[in-house]
Amino acid sequence: MILPSRYLLWCVLALAGCSPTATVRQRTPVAPTGVSENVSQDYRESVRLAKHQPLVSLGYALDAVRLLEARLAEDDRSAATVSAYNHAVARVVDAIDRAEIDPWSTAVQVPSGNYSLRAKLAHAEPSIHPSNYRMIPTDTLEIGGKYFKHQVRQDGLGAPIAMVSKHQGLGIKHDLSESIVYGTATAVVSFQGREAELRVIESLRTDIVSLDGKTYPLAADFSTPLALLLSHQHVEKLGLVRLLVPDRYADTARLTRLQLYDPERIPVLMVHGLDSTPATWTPMVNALRADPDLRKRYQYWVFSYPSGYPYPYSASLLRKQLDSINTRFPRHKPIVLLGHSMGGMIDRLMLTDSGDSIWKDYFGKSPAETRIPGMYRKGLEESLIFDHRKEIGRTIFISTPHRGSDIAISSFGRMFSRLVRAPTFLANTRDAVISLVTLDATALNLQRAPSSIDTLAPNNRFVLAVNKLPITRSIPYHSIIGDRGRGDTPNSSDGVVPYWSSHLDGAVSEKIVPSNHSAHQNPEAIAEVRRILRLHAGLGAGSSSSDAHTKRIARESNGEGP
Repeated sequence: MILPSRYLLWCVLALAGCSPTATVRQRTPVAPTGVSENVSQDYRESVRLAKHQPLVSLGYALDAVRLLEARLAEDDRSAATVSAYNHAVARVVDAIDRAEIDPWSTAVQVPSGNYSLRAKLAHAEPSIHPSNYRMIPTDTLEIGGKYFKHQVRQDGLGAPIAMVSKHQGLGIKHDLSESIVYGTATAVVSFQGREAELRVIESLRTDIVSLDGKTYPLAADFSTPLALLLSHQHVEKLGLVRLLVPDRYADTARLTRLQLYDPERIPVLMVHGLDSTPATWTPMVNALRADPDLRKRYQYWVFSYPSGYPYPYSASLLRKQLDSINTRFPRHKPIVLLGHSMGGMIDRLMLTDSGDSIWKDYFGKSPAETRIPGMYRKGLEESLIFDHRKEIGRTIFISTPHRGSDIAISSFGRMFSRLVRAPTFLANTRDAVISLVTLDATALNLQRAPSSIDTLAPNNRFVLAVNKLPITRSIPYHSIIGDRGRGDTPNSSDGVVPYWSSHLDGAVSEKIVPSNHSAHQNPEAIAEVRRILRLHAGLGAGSSSSDAHTKRIARESNGEGP
């Protein structure tokens, strides 16, 4: 039996998404060895009582921490003592979570051990109410999946934890931009007699911790909270549905911060491509967070949008998000843009001044001379008339089809484009425009409302018009281009975008990597992004061993093995 091409396409797409990007399983943490009998006994009792009597379990865990803190106070920094302390603090956090108590608002009395327990954030955040979060020790979780073959950690003192909002909503539409739903943190516990204090430190903010007047490297787990986000929210499932029925997911267009805002750190804003989601940036984020210098200097954001929209309209949505960021955080540092595929085309419009040239190219007259109803005019003006964004400090294009891709005009591309349901507002705008303009409708490609695939065609009017406009000289930009490992540049292609489309004159650097179209997940491409970010921050390029470390983490984060 021969399947119709439409159903064959659906089968191919469905099979392509079968491999999970992230998996999270519960596990029983292994108790450290080489500790005293008293500490071992406290461990055993804490674990034995954890499920059914968590408050009693908490008392035993605090007993263990108190004994181990005394060792640290005596300057015992041995690996065995630090490991045992971290494990005991994790059992304290686990018991608090299981007992569902709130040591943030008031001190909790722990009958077992006669302790009084309080909790606080090491750095107060006005927008964060910690009592609204669960604290999950990451040593109780085993992560895996396509994007998490490697777990990025930092050795040191403290129990790494994931802060997970108790009110995150039920679906993948939850707005992550207004609050940190999955936070990366580390807990330490200290004592004044029988008064215990649990201190929670944002491990992306600092890499040191003080305990009893002594300073230690801070233990951290940077991967598990990301894995929890992907496994719980299923962000990757937004890709295809937002391409085919973008109207239904209009409320998912937003800029999301992957960590608490820090005015001292440079924002890196990642923009995904066609049939994609921010989840595809996970190997990049995981590998870049492994560089301690970059952790101190950068914060990572993503822009998510329905990729069925024509990309000029998606660019107008990004501008609105940037306007909101500028209002909310007026003193943020200049942003580094990363764009993959169509995301790079969106980013290019942030570097371009159009004036009214594209409008005239479409309508043959100036905006003032074009009679279009106000409700439709506003959307067209936002998409066709724009200035470069002054808050952008640098841009990195990855596998970007600046001059379009022949796949968009192939039989496959045309068939796929017909599957995309045009948003109602675009269809209505098309009807309003086609009744007023006198230009040839075929030239305008207005027989139907255009989809994102239409606006990726090499002969698309918008693509041709944009490529006549220069990129502003005030913003440096770089290109990373895949060639599928054949080494035949300039006659190369990543399988979707040929070199003649992705190459840009004037780029500060151009890196050819042996990759298919998913070059933003390629280890060499990630190492190149790391190099550019280090130079942008005024750092050296880093040692060759550090570069090899980045590539290894990138390979393993992307499921390629060591």
